[in-house]
Amino acid sequence: MPTNNSNKLVHVACACCLLLSTLQCHIIDRDFFTMGCHFICLADTVTLNFG
Repeated sequence: MPTNNSNKLVHVACACCLLLSTLQCHIIDRDFFTMGCHFICLADTVTLNFG
């Protein structure tokens, strides 16, 4: 698992987004890093399911 601080921040943003309601998540999506986190979350999910 990566230990890069920027990656950790993105994962935290992703976790926060997943904990929020869909509407709140879409509002937060205006943030560049949170938008990018969705791709990382998808990658994490694929890794957990198929890794």
